[in-house]
Amino acid sequence: RIVLTASGGPFRDWDLAEMARATPAQARAHPNWDMGERISIDSATMFNKALEVIEAHVLFGVPSASIEVLVHPQSIIHSMVG
Repeated sequence: RIVLTASGGPFRDWDLAEMARATPAQARAHPNWDMGERISIDSATMFNKALEVIEAHVLFGVPSASIEVLVHPQSIIHSMVG
């Protein structure tokens, strides 16, 4: 089992109506990390986690059902293998 963690980004506590009005500037305002524009947007939309799930599946041969994504706002743990 692989657990990939995510901080949840700048929108982790927003509801769908708020997210529908989000701006690119708000997406780039990550609460934990100072990153480039592209990775900030990918992180805010959780797209980077989708890529990480695919990477773990392909690189390590782990079935998709055995890969989880856990929102961990403190960003202390980056991943877990069990």
